[in-house]
Amino acid sequence: MQTEVLIIGAGPTGLMMASQLARFGVDFIIVDQKASITDKSKALAVQARTMEAYQQMGISEAALEQGMIGRAVNFVVNGKQLRRIDLSNIGSGLSPFPYITMLEQSKNEALLNNFIEEKGSGVLWNTSLESFTQNEGHVTAILNHKDGEQLTIQADWMIGADGASSPVRKQLGMTFKGDTHEQTFFVADVQLTWKLEGHELFICLDKNNFLACFPMKGDGHFRLVGAVPVPLLNKEDLSFEDVLVDLLPKLNFDLQLQNVKWFATYKIHHRVVNNFQRDRCFLAGDAAHIHSPAGGQGMNTGLMDAYNLAWKLALVVQEKASSKLLKTYNEERLPFANQLVNTTDTAFEAIVSTNPLVRFFRLNVLPTVVKTLTSFDTTRELAFKTVSQIGLNYRKGSLKRNHQDGNFTSKAPKAGDRFPYFPTKTGTTFDWLKGTSFQALYFCETADAPKMKQLSNYFKLAKIDIQLHQILKTTDVSIFENLGIQEETLFLVRPDMYIGYRSGEIDLADIEIYFEQHLTLV
Repeated sequence: MQTEVLIIGAGPTGLMMASQLARFGVDFIIVDQKASITDKSKALAVQARTMEAYQQMGISEAALEQGMIGRAVNFVVNGKQLRRIDLSNIGSGLSPFPYITMLEQSKNEALLNNFIEEKGSGVLWNTSLESFTQNEGHVTAILNHKDGEQLTIQADWMIGADGASSPVRKQLGMTFKGDTHEQTFFVADVQLTWKLEGHELFICLDKNNFLACFPMKGDGHFRLVGAVPVPLLNKEDLSFEDVLVDLLPKLNFDLQLQNVKWFATYKIHHRVVNNFQRDRCFLAGDAAHIHSPAGGQGMNTGLMDAYNLAWKLALVVQEKASSKLLKTYNEERLPFANQLVNTTDTAFEAIVSTNPLVRFFRLNVLPTVVKTLTSFDTTRELAFKTVSQIGLNYRKGSLKRNHQDGNFTSKAPKAGDRFPYFPTKTGTTFDWLKGTSFQALYFCETADAPKMKQLSNYFKLAKIDIQLHQILKTTDVSIFENLGIQEETLFLVRPDMYIGYRSGEIDLADIEIYFEQHLTLV
């Protein structure tokens, strides 16, 4: 069997990779040793940046219908509800999805699996990777089906999206440096009743324990997370009821358990590979980085790994770009993975640490600090941009170019930034970013037919598809104000909504420099 891209692993990251390649018309084979998509809820939070990608794919409405909006977070200390922080519209004006969507991993996988099936593809289930080799031209993988059949697949490129214990990563000999948290934690999906608001997040604390209660779709349906009490660590056949009997009196928290749908214990690791690529093989998602669940970043980061790599891989496979473009995948995603491990571990340590000073801060200071900071527009905006991942930029990467910077105000987005979202008179800025093409956004005072013809003729020479838009100041001056544009401006926006090129004037020679240096497209 031959294919352009072989994807090992059909969890959220692998399914997102397959979905994106299907959008770009790239041939792929995706396999997984499981029998089907997971029936466990697992990861729960879907951030705004993921929802923006879902919107571009046409599945955001289905995600919202199946999930629910996280409306608020409450701090409960020693049984007393101290602080409530409204989250329902925390990112207003920054994203079409100014909130956190609570949608479990199993439903995300189902959405993505349905997407690729509607595109005419599907997963080879019950199929595991035995070994692979690679040379300058392709990767050859030996796969085993559970019925004993052995498959040999030759692919131009291979993606390891096969989880934290990734066989692909191990066979590549990639380092996975980090550590494991000493405590053992539990996760449970339950139905319960209590006297508190049923559709909000609760963080319950005392000096030694914590219980995080995440709302899920359905009355009384919650995800509960906490540390397994030390006296129970060696108990055989540990049940969630055992944990609650020990934990709830200490937290002075009252709830009545109705049903346990899923219960598991686990260790938390924080590890990152040293490189997301080795020759013709790439790593994505948990195969490349794992960290604490603080902030609901894990699944989203894997999905965005795939979103970043897919369009680049598509251009290379279709011979519309040089393979050097693929090096920007590691260049852009590895620094973020390292940063994420550090920040999520810091946040998680504030919740679970037994250090007396940290404990005092957690119980007496943290709820008030969070409440105070989120009362100010600037800190609310910063918090949302950070947690939602819309604030992530690739300004330090090589796949960007700024030209004639003097024509912009300080609020103007730069090359390497996600293109800003905001309403316009006719819709939103994201209306210009649909489809799989690069988008050339030409802003000018009044209609300029000669310039548009010049740009149109030039972009037709490029190997990639580039959609040209003309946005007039006379039509909507607020667009220019919001983007910090003073005069004629051109943005070239990548298929993943990031600005690749920004110029304060039309300079075809400079645009060609961007293409030749970064994409080798003309």
